[in-house]
Amino acid sequence: MVKPNNKGFILNIVAIVVVLGIVFLSQQANYDYIGDWFKTNIYPRVSHEIESRGEEVQKEVLKQKDMVAQSLWDKIKIFFQEKFNTTFKTNVK
Repeated sequence: MVKPNNKGFILNIVAIVVVLGIVFLSQQANYDYIGDWFKTNIYPRVSHEIESRGEEVQKEVLKQKDMVAQSLWDKIKIFFQEKFNTTFKTNVK
């Protein structure tokens, strides 16, 4: 039995699988018509929503990229700080 809080998760997984299936089949030469069907029937319906959320996604990706870069830089600083402290027997912060 599906718990109520897992229902949205399962629907998202199913949607992802469907999209990946369409993408995979549309790349195959024998199933070229699936890509055409998606472009003519589905994409026009969702293109406005994709465009409106595209900017939000782009901002979030940049934010996450900056956070990763900052975290990586902090870890590199700590690494070299520890190496410097052990080499020269100092306590640099």
